Amino acid sequence: RLLSTLPQSAEELLQQSAKLRCLQALLPALVSRGHYVLVFSQGTRMLDLIEVCILRRLGIGYARVDGQSGVEARAQRVRDFQRRRPEFPVMLLTTSVGGFGFKLTAADR
Repeated sequence: RLLSTLPQSAEELLQQSAKLRCLQALLPALVSRGHYVLVFSQGTRMLDLIEVCILRRLGIGYARVDGQSGVEARAQRVRDFQRRRPEFPVMLLTTSVGGFGFKLTAADR
């Protein structure tokens, strides 16, 4: 959805963003070693880019919590991540959800 509004492809966006290139190298390495990773961003657009350009392309499972997430969906995603389910090794969050009092102790990176 987001990429359709941008003039570049996912590959071009990766080439233009050092943050995305870094995450593209770092996330698969951490996940392959069995780590559970939290990725925070101030805004949802960067989370959209991380989803589309990295996680979906590389087949890395993730859960996402942002201001658009409903209360029940948010709680379920946190539970899934806390259980260290192998299909959710990455949790994407906006910094604004920090005020909801999550305890994400399953993360080790």
